[in-house]
Amino acid sequence: MPVSETRAERWERVARLLKEERISNIGAARRLRVRKEFVREVRADLGMRPYRLLRHQWTVVDYEALSVPVDGGHRRWLGRFSTSNVPMAGQSQTAYQVAFRLLHGREPVGRCEGTCTRKACVAGEHQEDDVMRAAQPGRLTYQGMDLVAIRQALRGKPPYPPLRLEEKRMAFRLADPALGVVATEVPVVQLARRLGCCDQTIRRWRDEGVPG
Repeated sequence: MPVSETRAERWERVARLLKEERISNIGAARRLRVRKEFVREVRADLGMRPYRLLRHQWTVVDYEALSVPVDGGHRRWLGRFSTSNVPMAGQSQTAYQVAFRLLHGREPVGRCEGTCTRKACVAGEHQEDDVMRAAQPGRLTYQGMDLVAIRQALRGKPPYPPLRLEEKRMAFRLADPALGVVATEVPVVQLARRLGCCDQTIRRWRDEGVPG
């Protein structure tokens, strides 16, 4: 903020940005070097609705505007917290889920929570969901699923073990080479045979996503 700038000039700068771009109060405050409370006042003066980010609208810029890096690769949340001290990115969406989605490019499955020792850390690299937990080599079962049978179906030779529906879905998720359970992507026909599904089911899951 220029030293000699008047309140009216500062108001004009903020108003111009709010009219030109859909941006959060914190994002605008950081860019223009003003207080977020002042941005909120200008937004109200303009008759604009309070800024709300929907689940699908979060970007890396939004996320970084509401969190700051700290020592050890952690990130501290600057936004709202729930009554149980969980960092929140919406009414029912946690900052952990946003960080996970932005890093991995997919929705977290099941519980999404931190793996580090810093309380309420929102670094994407420090979040883990059920799929990542199930991919851990030392696990034999997870939430009633036989992980040994799932790994045998993905990596072994026929006859493949029969899998229940939830195990087929988890096996499909674990067939992503990025998780390390398989070395390369398994072709549709082969994956269907290994999981005991029809080809159309595998193609649909790849196109539309596997049900939760």
